[in-house]
Amino acid sequence: MNTRILIIALALTALGCRERVVLPACAPDAPVAMAEVNGVRYHVHLQDALRCSRETGRPVLLTFHGWASASTSAAWDVLSDPDVKALIEDRLVLCVLLVDDRDTLASEDLVGFPQLKSNPTNIGQRNSALEAEFFNKVSQPLFTLVNADFVSLAEPLGYIPKKNANELADWIEEALTKIP
Repeated sequence: MNTRILIIALALTALGCRERVVLPACAPDAPVAMAEVNGVRYHVHLQDALRCSRETGRPVLLTFHGWASASTSAAWDVLSDPDVKALIEDRLVLCVLLVDDRDTLASEDLVGFPQLKSNPTNIGQRNSALEAEFFNKVSQPLFTLVNADFVSLAEPLGYIPKKNANELADWIEEALTKIP
């Protein structure tokens, strides 16, 4: 990322700027970290998912859950449903945000989020803060749709049993019809 842009974003954050500052996450040719579970590919880093959304015009389906927990299993059971998986592949950018990720938070991981009230020091704390402060929910799994500017496009949706995976597909379809 351009050093001047990063310094400006950090200064705005330090000054408590309440305006959303959406800046490029990295150079267009930078590698994008992707992972796959049950045949469903997803972005590992939020900034990469937002950049992909900006480039493709697709909204981002965020899932908040823990690492190797019941919420993780529940989320992947629903995300790997054939109808949900098809929606993700054809119309969305998927990003998984782990609320218990203990990796150290780099300054660029806060770019675009200067208004966080908490002072997170690791990725999981940042993800928990985003979940609580932006979506007023603390629930795992939690599904929500945002645009490239991290503006919510639908009311977040909590736990869905595997047998009701169609509820997530219906929720996504309904939200997509409301996007201009």
